[in-house]
Amino acid sequence: MLEKKLSPLLTLCLIVLSCLITYGFDAFFSQQISKKTKKSISLIESTSNHYKSGRLEGYRLIKPLIYTQKMEESILYSDIKNELNTYIEKLKGAQKLISASVYLRDFEQGDWMSINDAETYYPGSLIKVPGMITYLKMAEKNPSLLNKKLTFNPTQENIPNQTFNSNRIKQGQSYSIKELLK
Repeated sequence: MLEKKLSPLLTLCLIVLSCLITYGFDAFFSQQISKKTKKSISLIESTSNHYKSGRLEGYRLIKPLIYTQKMEESILYSDIKNELNTYIEKLKGAQKLISASVYLRDFEQGDWMSINDAETYYPGSLIKVPGMITYLKMAEKNPSLLNKKLTFNPTQENIPNQTFNSNRIKQGQSYSIKELLK
């Protein structure tokens, strides 16, 4: 039996070369496929058996499921919905509240309920929440982070008015992250 042995250096070079060729073909063809499918991908919604679902269309062999949700509010939340409605009406009667919107969803089971779901709101009021969550998650690993001081020096001259104008921060003053989160 005649056996030829390749040197380790030559073997390594062949492996690297074959990887580069494979990567090149993969990059080229995936780019070509994405160019063709980007234009034709669309979200198709369907409703059946008390569920609403959305799938992506435009692929040749698959229709990826993007979401599924129950069509009707869960009766599990009817008590809390009634309590919230009563509380909202009480605050409106005391002129402490003009309007409110509530959405509650159990992401594990898909049960949900809403109050005034068509109510409009200012997204700036909610955009602060992900920032707060990020700082609190970072503080789990590094609790001293909340004591770090930041100085308020706005770069924008026209800072929009907030709908809740209490305890405003002052330009040039330093605040701990903990104070800012409160």
